[in-house]
Amino acid sequence: MANILICDDESNIRKSINNILSDEGHTVYEAESGLKGLSICRENKIDIAIIDIWMPGLTGTDMLEKINEMESDIVTIIISGHERSDESAKLIEKSAFYFMEKPFSLDSLLDVVYKALKHKKK
Repeated sequence: MANILICDDESNIRKSINNILSDEGHTVYEAESGLKGLSICRENKIDIAIIDIWMPGLTGTDMLEKINEMESDIVTIIISGHERSDESAKLIEKSAFYFMEKPFSLDSLLDVVYKALKHKKK
């Protein structure tokens, strides 16, 4: 099982994702901001970070850059309610594993999480 961070300023999104990942046996951490999310990444062995792009303060894009600077092997999944193909392409280039547009089904999220875990093990 994996240690997974959910970083989103919307508590209902965090709760929904947390519930399904916890039910699958994963350890889930929640952060309502990019700064809190980075703190969790530094203090814990995070395998996957699910990060919203648009958060107040430190954005998801900024957080992704900071995670890349940490020399960690965290696999990142970017989520956003504002689909912009140019933005998602830039994020994938910056090493995000996957981009998901909200709303997404929890089943599709689980599928991406398990693909990310397989990718991490390579």
